[in-house]
Amino acid sequence: MTILNSYIAVNYMRIEHRQLQAFGIAALPNVALAGMFSVYCIWLASCLFLLIRQDRRRHSAATGNSALLAISQPPPDETLYRVPIMIDQKINWSGYIKFALIICIILLLMYFIAALIEYSIWKTIFINEISIAMYFVVIAIFLIALAFVARSYAKVQLIVADTGLIKKSSRGDQFMSWNEVRLFAIDAVEGGKDVMTNFQTSYHHMPTLFEVSSAKDMLQWRFLRPPRWYEIAFAQPVMGYVVYEQQMQTLLAIIATKTKQPLYDLR
Repeated sequence: MTILNSYIAVNYMRIEHRQLQAFGIAALPNVALAGMFSVYCIWLASCLFLLIRQDRRRHSAATGNSALLAISQPPPDETLYRVPIMIDQKINWSGYIKFALIICIILLLMYFIAALIEYSIWKTIFINEISIAMYFVVIAIFLIALAFVARSYAKVQLIVADTGLIKKSSRGDQFMSWNEVRLFAIDAVEGGKDVMTNFQTSYHHMPTLFEVSSAKDMLQWRFLRPPRWYEIAFAQPVMGYVVYEQQMQTLLAIIATKTKQPLYDLR
């Protein structure tokens, strides 16, 4: 009877061990997804903090705070422009592919690390094909959805007219009359004031996001830069960076001329 009880106990322990193994490896995708969600929450919190800080500085600049004036001001010159000017951008598929590959590598590394932890505990790895398949299906759906979002986000057209600035995008059309502009500013998205040098210096020392605001509305646009090897850019100019650079410099000069507003730096 004692031998029988011992045999039952050993088999029960083996079954319980296998069940724990199956549960542990089945949880690996959930651990990886939980890690992704945690990183996203941290990123979202930092963006929220940045938006609150930027809104305070925007109100301060609108009241004429000279401490927020940009170090370099675009030169107003009536001879620089002939309107209308159309500035177009499109999706940069090479940048999207680079981003998708990085995401896949990170997720695979997270899965591999979780598997190593499982092996260090149980000395074996139980392969759950359904969980692995679901894991990769979620990744594929995420990347496909991101491709549509990136394409929609990247397709933007700016039209510089004699009466104002028009922005056409997937989110609709915006128009800002020169007479309504009360604030012309660099938005606080990335970098600090120490990277703001002269407007005629290299691409990579330039701010990337500008805005013009009226009492009720705000129109923002991005000044694209040629990405360096370690940077990811979802958008690129249709006409190439040389022509695009000339167009954007002209746009800044037109705004300074037409609105008579100085450029503020909200970073």
